[in-house]
Amino acid sequence: MIIIGGIARGQKIFAPKNIRPTRGMVREALFSIIQVADKSFIDLFAGSGAVGVEALSRGASQVVMVEKSRKSVEYINKNLQKTGLNAVVINSSVESSLNTLDLTADFVFMDPPYKTGLIEKTLRKIDNILKRESIIIIEYPTNDKPSYNGFEEIKNKKYGDSSLLFLKK
Repeated sequence: MIIIGGIARGQKIFAPKNIRPTRGMVREALFSIIQVADKSFIDLFAGSGAVGVEALSRGASQVVMVEKSRKSVEYINKNLQKTGLNAVVINSSVESSLNTLDLTADFVFMDPPYKTGLIEKTLRKIDNILKRESIIIIEYPTNDKPSYNGFEEIKNKKYGDSSLLFLKK
């Protein structure tokens, strides 16, 4: 995987074999839609940290990455060290961290393991990390659009077998 834009552009980062990282094409599309410079960004179910690192590379003022897998957190920390970027990395389940996070973000990105129901569960508990104008971005399998009661769809973009859903409260 390669960082697509910003100060770490072109740097190679790595992911554990057992995860499905957000493809470069999808990351490029995401960051052409949202502008993260000087904004706060939370990456839930961070995996390799590719999306969070991309946000940092593009000038996000603060990035928090939440990942349950200890092995994935090791990769996130290696990727941050390799790129020279800094983020808060929380090794915890998203559900637990949502109960204790003491910050709000301009953007919240989530890409949970597919077909687990975690999108809907997370959306029910996400209010405490949202600002009034926050945008939530969900990567999901194109053929399995999640429900998002209580949120307004801003945009839904398809990129082959992955889609990005943009919501606001």
